[in-house]
Amino acid sequence: MTIELPKLSEIIKNAEQYYAHIAEGREPELLEEHTNLVEYYFKELIKEKELENSYHTIWKMLGETLTEQQNALLMQMLYSIPIFHDVGKINPNFQIKKMNQNKELFHSEKNFNKITSKHSMLSAVIYIDYFRTKILKVPPTEQNLLLVFLYINAYVIERHHCNLDRWAEFFKRLKEGQYGGHVIACCKKVPKEFLQKDFALECNNVKLDYRRICVWLKSKQKDGMEDIYVLPYCYGRLSYSLLLAADYYATTQYNNHMEIKNFGNMDDVMRFAKVYEEQDRYQNIRRYQQDPIRYQPEQPINCLRNELFLEAEQTLCDHCEQDIFFLEAPTGGGKSNIAMNLAFQLMKRDTNLKKIIQVYPYNTLVEQNMSILNEMYHDNEILNQIVCVNSVTAIRRTNKDEDDNKCLYATDLLNRQFLNYPFILTSSVGLFATMFGSYQENVFAFHQLAHSVIILDEIQSYRNIIWNEIIQFLSVYAKVLHIKVLIMSATLPSLNQFLKSDNKTVRLIKNRDHYFG
Repeated sequence: MTIELPKLSEIIKNAEQYYAHIAEGREPELLEEHTNLVEYYFKELIKEKELENSYHTIWKMLGETLTEQQNALLMQMLYSIPIFHDVGKINPNFQIKKMNQNKELFHSEKNFNKITSKHSMLSAVIYIDYFRTKILKVPPTEQNLLLVFLYINAYVIERHHCNLDRWAEFFKRLKEGQYGGHVIACCKKVPKEFLQKDFALECNNVKLDYRRICVWLKSKQKDGMEDIYVLPYCYGRLSYSLLLAADYYATTQYNNHMEIKNFGNMDDVMRFAKVYEEQDRYQNIRRYQQDPIRYQPEQPINCLRNELFLEAEQTLCDHCEQDIFFLEAPTGGGKSNIAMNLAFQLMKRDTNLKKIIQVYPYNTLVEQNMSILNEMYHDNEILNQIVCVNSVTAIRRTNKDEDDNKCLYATDLLNRQFLNYPFILTSSVGLFATMFGSYQENVFAFHQLAHSVIILDEIQSYRNIIWNEIIQFLSVYAKVLHIKVLIMSATLPSLNQFLKSDNKTVRLIKNRDHYFG
C-alpha cells in the first residue's frame, strides 16, 4: 500500500526559516532537515524490525475488521508522527530564545508568551487538528478506533522530551492550563501566519472526543475484550520508543556526522548455534539420544539432565507455534543449557526471530552466565555481539583504543541505550523497566523486544503478587511483537490460571515427578 504523507512545507509556512538544532562550530540544522532525518530513521526502524505487522495486529485485535479507509488513515497517522513531532518549533519564542534567531523575523511572539518557548504540546495540537479533520470525514461508525490512535499518537508527540505518564493526564493538559488550552488559543489567534490550513480544533472538541473514546473502550471491555487497555498501551509504548530512537539517531547524526546503520539484529543465527552445538556437552547429549538403552546407572545425574533436555526440546518442537513456554527443572538440572538449545531451536524454525535476551533476577547470575558464554565463544569474533547490560557493567566499546573519539563513544552509548545487540544478558529489573517503566530511558529499547526470544530464569525470585499482570502483558506483547518467552524455575507454579484466553502456555516437562522424585 502506498501511503501519502504530508510534507513539512504543506503543514507550515516558510518551513525553510525555522531551525531545529544549533551547535557550536557548525551550521544550524533546519527544522525541515531534522524532520526528514527523523522520518527516515522512523521508517528504517519499522522496516528493519518488521513492525508494520505489529501495528496491524493491534488494530485488528481492537477493530476486528478494518475498512480500507480506516487502514489507510491509521497508517498515515502512524508514519506522520515523526513529521509532526517537532513542528511546534515554529513557536517564535523557541526560535528566538533557543535557536538564537533574529527577533525581526517573527512578529507574533507575544501571542505565544503564555506557553513560553515550549514546543511539544504545540506539535501535538497541530497534529490533532490536522488528522481530526480527516477522521470526521469518514463514516461515524468508523471514527472511534481512529480517534483512539489519533490521541495516542498525539500523546507520543507531546511526551517525546518527557517521561511517560497516564493518558488521562494528557487529556487534562489538552483541556486546561498553560499547556493545551493556551496552545489551542494561540493556534486560533495566529494560524494564517504559521499554518498552511485553517485551524479548527476547540477545547470542547477534546472533551467530547475523550468521553467518546472512554465509552467505546468500556463497551469493548463489556463485550469480553480482556486486553482492551493493554493493546493501546503496547501501541503507545512502541511508537514512543520508535520516535525516541529516530530522534536520537537523527540528532546524533547532526552532532557527529555519523549515520546509524546497526539496529541490533542477529544476522545469522546459525553462526551462534553452530558454535554452541560443537560443545562437548551438546554432542554428548546427541550421542545419548541415539543410544537405544540410554540409561547409564553410573551417571544418574547426567541421565536426568539429558532426559530433561530432550523432553523439553521435543515438547517445544511440537508446540513451537505457541508464544510462552514454562520449563520446570530441579536445581542442577541444566536449565541454562536447555534454554540455550530451546532458543536456537525456535530461531531455526522461525527465521523472523532475530535476538536472544537472557534475563536473571540478580547481577551475579548475569555475570556468571556471561562468563560461561565468554568461555564458549572465546575464540570466535561473534563474542563481540554478546553483551551484558546491567547496572554494574561498563558500556561495550567499539574500539577500546579510541577512548577519545567522541563519535565512536556516541555510537556506543546509543547501542547501549537502545539495546542494539543481537544477544543480551540483563537483569529482570532492566527488562521489566523496558517493558513497564515510565521514565524515558526505560522505554528507549522497547522496540528492540520485537522478534526476540526472551529467557526468564529463576522466576521463583519474583513476587507472586505481580504475576497476574506480568503474564497478561507478556501474552499481549508476545502476540503483537512476535516474541517467544521461555520462563524457567526450579519450583514453577502453573501460570495458565492468570490467562483467560484460549491461547494457553506450554509446560515443557509433562511429568515433573519423574525428575523431582
